[in-house]
Amino acid sequence: APTAEVRRAAQDELAVCRARAAHPASSRGVRDAALVLAGVCEAVLADDTL
Repeated sequence: APTAEVRRAAQDELAVCRARAAHPASSRGVRDAALVLAGVCEAVLADDTL
């Protein structure tokens, strides 16, 4: 996939993950998983090789 497409997908998913992690109705498991996925998205966005 083109770099811009990968970065856009990571940005979109990061927003979703942060929202899930912050939602008061999210269970502990959902919050934990969302935070892990947010970290992956942040790592993708920080990767200068893309």
